[in-house]
Amino acid sequence: MFKKKLRRLSAMLIAGAMAVSMLGTVAFAEETNPAYQEQDVYILNHDGGYEGIAAYQYMSPYKGRGQMNLPDGAAFNLQGFVFNLYNPRTGAEIAAHCTDASVGLDSNSNYRRLNLEDSSYGAAAAGKLRAVVRNGFPNVGVEELGKAAGVENLTLCEAVTASQFAVWKTVHGDDLTFLNYFYTLTTDSKWDSPDDALSKLIKHYAECRAELDNSDYDSPSNPLITEHIVAVLNYLTSLQPVESTGVAVSAASFKEWSDIPVLTKNEDGTYDVTVNAKVDVEMNDDDDMTLSAVLDNKIYFASTALSNVEKEYTLTIENVPAEAARGVVTLAIDGMQTVEDVFLFDAKGDRGVSQSLIGLDNSQLPVHAEVKVEPERIINFYKTAKIVTGQDAETGKEIYTLKPLEGIKFDLYLASTLEEYLNGTELKDPSEFVFPHRDKENEAYVPAFSVTTDADGKASISLTKHDLPDGVYLVKEREHTAIKAPVAPFYVMIPYTNTSGNGWEYVVDIQPKNEVLGEVKIEKDVISVGNQDASVDAYAPHTWIIGSSIPLDIADGKEYKISDTLDNRLDFLNNVKVQVEDTQEGTTIEPVVLAKDVDYKLTVVDNNSLAEGKPSDSFTIELTKVGMKKVASAADCDIIRVYFDAQINANAQMGENIENRAHLDYTNSVNFDFDADSDKPFVNTGAANLLKVDGNTKKVDGDVTTYENKLAGATFQVYRAATEADTETMYVDGIDAPVVLVKFFDNAAMTGEKVDSVVSNTDGEVAIYGLAYGTYYLVETAAPSGYNLLPAPAELIIDADSHTEAEVMTVENYGGFELPDTGGIGTTIYTAMGTLMICAAGAYIILSKKRAVC
Repeated sequence: MFKKKLRRLSAMLIAGAMAVSMLGTVAFAEETNPAYQEQDVYILNHDGGYEGIAAYQYMSPYKGRGQMNLPDGAAFNLQGFVFNLYNPRTGAEIAAHCTDASVGLDSNSNYRRLNLEDSSYGAAAAGKLRAVVRNGFPNVGVEELGKAAGVENLTLCEAVTASQFAVWKTVHGDDLTFLNYFYTLTTDSKWDSPDDALSKLIKHYAECRAELDNSDYDSPSNPLITEHIVAVLNYLTSLQPVESTGVAVSAASFKEWSDIPVLTKNEDGTYDVTVNAKVDVEMNDDDDMTLSAVLDNKIYFASTALSNVEKEYTLTIENVPAEAARGVVTLAIDGMQTVEDVFLFDAKGDRGVSQSLIGLDNSQLPVHAEVKVEPERIINFYKTAKIVTGQDAETGKEIYTLKPLEGIKFDLYLASTLEEYLNGTELKDPSEFVFPHRDKENEAYVPAFSVTTDADGKASISLTKHDLPDGVYLVKEREHTAIKAPVAPFYVMIPYTNTSGNGWEYVVDIQPKNEVLGEVKIEKDVISVGNQDASVDAYAPHTWIIGSSIPLDIADGKEYKISDTLDNRLDFLNNVKVQVEDTQEGTTIEPVVLAKDVDYKLTVVDNNSLAEGKPSDSFTIELTKVGMKKVASAADCDIIRVYFDAQINANAQMGENIENRAHLDYTNSVNFDFDADSDKPFVNTGAANLLKVDGNTKKVDGDVTTYENKLAGATFQVYRAATEADTETMYVDGIDAPVVLVKFFDNAAMTGEKVDSVVSNTDGEVAIYGLAYGTYYLVETAAPSGYNLLPAPAELIIDADSHTEAEVMTVENYGGFELPDTGGIGTTIYTAMGTLMICAAGAYIILSKKRAVC
């Protein structure tokens, strides 16, 4: 019965085994160049085929019930083995576990040894795998492993399965689900080989088989075995990472190497090609390794023996023909090396060809590692625009700086490979191409590559990294709304001969310059569009209007910001409106209103301008990306207008112009900055000082007029002519048109509330402050005791000088029936006419009384 089961097991294993291929250890690159050797590092084989013996060192006689979860939700069961890798050169056998649970075995695969840290596992995972393998079975015996995991009477079967599952768990993580039961493999296969190499395996199998025969392992679970395996699994996966104890040769053995070969021209026209490399390898006494430099399909080479120390080597390949001298130099390490460590063993070919294995090894194996001394072929574009900053006083030439442009795109078309060009291929003039270019079959001529400049105005293309051939490329700059015109198409060759004529240059720097569009303009008005000055009442809202131009590329602009710092004689009152308008005369285009916090952001600094230091208010309007696109899409509109309100405050001086300027900052789509200041419209406000006097005390001395008596107690109101905007108007005797009562300040500091009437003080003084320039009407509503009212409104002029001492307005009053002469007003009342009118009134009263009495 045992033999029958053993035969079944053997048949199953052999069906999945790999056949051994005895490989030669060294393959010469060229028969004529035996100094250059390249090792076939895929020399290990996990079915050694040694004298017909399948060299599995151990295997579990039952299947561990684990699951590997796949991305599509499917799962499959797993079973644990310990494999034996076989080294045909030395006959050494390496115990190994599987790392790719989801990849099957290929019986024809050869393997190579790979440093864990040089494999696809990161440093942390590599260290964990190293800890699992070093501390798991078979590198630690069953009894010792059981003690370390706290498991008594651990069996070989449990040790094998737990160690394999610990490797899988470390590699696959949560993708591996461990189920809590196991079941046996049933087989009647017969092991026919009498070789002693299998006797130990057969003995272990028999022991496990006997143990299984005495237990019901086909039942859903066996708690004891489940407990043992889980305990060992948890122990192994909880170990701290272990660092590498030895390093096999890999590309990392090259610490430094030449960026480009150095070419030295010989008298016969050939070149000596020199490269340098710093190499660090570990070697035992019986190890032997060589560093080679190989050029042009291994025809030209140089080599040197390596030593067990980090060292810099110089290799010169002599007498290389000119046509081959520009080729790629391969630096290669080849030979035999002995290293002890935990390694990954990768199957030859694609990773999915056969599962990878992991195990502890100290075999001498062939090694090969290489790097390319291949200068990276790079084309750099540096896109700039010229900014004139001045003029040289001596030469008269412009002084300028170069500003980088972002977002400029270049298309590269392969016009000819370098070999074709050097063999005489002719190139037509770049100006003859029509873009988008089509080839002679009328099919689209697709660019080989396209690049776009960054914020520094730089764009780079590595032909090497993108596997593009050396050659001549036609460069076409695309049109852009921010530039006046792209540069004309041009050719660039890479690589190209250096200035000394003895080598090649592999980096091409191109600096095409453009004239950038996007100049911005900003204007400012007050009250209405086109109006540059206005006179307004103090502390009365008035409107300012900022108009800014719309750049062609505003849809892709980086920043569009309007800022305004008001004079400290003005207070910002908000009431902001931002809209896009059409400036065409007679336009019927409706403005496009921009929404705050969606299309633009408003930032306000609202200070107390009357505080110490008299700080100014300021605000900024910054368009958002959404707002810039909205502006760009506003059909037929060509200006952005910002409306806001302000008022003149008490910092103002009467009769002085208060200017206000706005500023525009624009960063266009190619990261080019523009800015502009607006013109400076202004507002002002004025005042008048009156002097109320007794006209009978006037004295004239030449050009000087004085009054002995100043009159207190005269009350005045001020009116102005009504406009269409006024809703509440009135009529006043002596004024033919409707008027509006005016409010003003009665003090030069403009403190307190505005008043609508003012009374002369003991010095006869009257103050009227904070009124817009213009013509007003002064109406006396109460005369000083014993004096007559002004018989008619007096004309009051407010202008830039009306507040000055030289322009004080004298208002005369007369006592009794004496009619006033109001000084500078020019109003003369004739006394005789007044007397007659009074007499007539008296006679009328007497006659009326007589009639009443009658």
